Amino acid sequence: RLARGETPTLADVATVWLRGRGAMARFGVLLALAGTAWVVLSSLIILGVLGAEQAGVGEFVRRFVLSGNSLAFALWLAAGGLFAAIVFALAAVSVPMMLDREVGIRTAALTSVRAVGANPVPMFVWAALVMTLTLASVATVLPMVVLVPVIGHATWHAYVDVVDASQLPPRV
Repeated sequence: RLARGETPTLADVATVWLRGRGAMARFGVLLALAGTAWVVLSSLIILGVLGAEQAGVGEFVRRFVLSGNSLAFALWLAAGGLFAAIVFALAAVSVPMMLDREVGIRTAALTSVRAVGANPVPMFVWAALVMTLTLASVATVLPMVVLVPVIGHATWHAYVDVVDASQLPPRV
């Protein structure tokens, strides 16, 4: 609404969220499954290196992160980076697209992957910025209630700037 020079209302916001709730819910499940897959893979890597006797964060840091087995730690980091890159590529512009257009998660996710592939450097910078801001927010106890809307607003602008709207269904 703002981009069209209109004043959005609370009713506009509610309408958009209600319209997109099915696709958004399914996308949330997809992200939850990806997160669960990472936890399982991470656990398997750590279990393979440390065995069943691993106990607590301190032991994890001492025996896995700071140990002489840098290959296992590098594998763990690489696997996490790969998962993060896949999730970022699927999600970079999916949410604003599902809120803006009547599209399903498949169309939104594939469009997002294409947008990331067509703009690798800016999208890498964007991903690094989101990660850095999130880590800073957690480390400084900056409320996520401030950070999430700012990132969401910037993501909307990224979507508008990198997605060719002529290839999409009309706005609703």
